[in-house]
Amino acid sequence: MAMKNKRKVFLINPPFQLAFMAWMVAISFVVIGVFYGANWYFFEKFWDQGVALGLPQDHVFFEFLRDQRREMFYIFLATACVAFAAVCTLGLVLSHRVAGPLYRLRKHVIDVAEGNTNDDVKFRQKDYFQEVAAAYNLQMERHRKLVKKAGSSVKRFVA
Repeated sequence: MAMKNKRKVFLINPPFQLAFMAWMVAISFVVIGVFYGANWYFFEKFWDQGVALGLPQDHVFFEFLRDQRREMFYIFLATACVAFAAVCTLGLVLSHRVAGPLYRLRKHVIDVAEGNTNDDVKFRQKDYFQEVAAAYNLQMERHRKLVKKAGSSVKRFVA
């Protein structure tokens, strides 16, 4: 039987990953909003300077500011879209590196409890919490030794 490729699963632990990504999206919106506000403030300040100097509304200075504001808006919009996409992608990758090992450990513990395996648990190389796998594997090594020792004691008692 061919094993299904699990890499096609985008959300291993949807409650955690969606909450994590929601935080990432919220933070990106805050940062984007702050930069948009700073950009708006910058151009308003220049506009006020022109008004304070008594320049007429059709002065080349105000046309220049309108053109620059429009150009900066498009640059900002493109940058914000790229940054938003990068944050969403990074959020998904990072959440996988957290949710993946926890999913794998949970599945392994269930397999051990059901007697389907006695092997060590293994995480992907770039996953977080490698120390949890190492600690669990130490515990499994002790468990295997105790089982082996108990098995040899039973054999001596029976023989």
